[in-house]
Amino acid sequence: MSYIKYRYKNFIILAFPNESKGYIVYNKSKPFDQGHTHVKFYRVAKYIAHCAYNLEIDEKMCKRTIVSLLRITNKKSYIYKLELRLKELEKLEKNSTELEELDIVSVAV
Repeated sequence: MSYIKYRYKNFIILAFPNESKGYIVYNKSKPFDQGHTHVKFYRVAKYIAHCAYNLEIDEKMCKRTIVSLLRITNKKSYIYKLELRLKELEKLEKNSTELEELDIVSVAV
């Protein structure tokens, strides 16, 4: 059973105390199946709700946080910026993997 732990503007954070499922951040202006995301920690849930409402993108955000924001926002310009940041992170991750592979090859030779 869940209960409302926190409300911020049009966002609700639901808690699952007896099931250890963490929290759900839900945007009331979207259908539930299209406007919610699951997070493990309450502070992350609050952070995501505040970022989504204020249309904030922190340079230190991980991919998981950006994906969560994409799920709950309905602002087209914000979605575009989040998708750009996600592509940047994926490109950095790919380049890092390629460098590690090159390093492994050079050590083996």
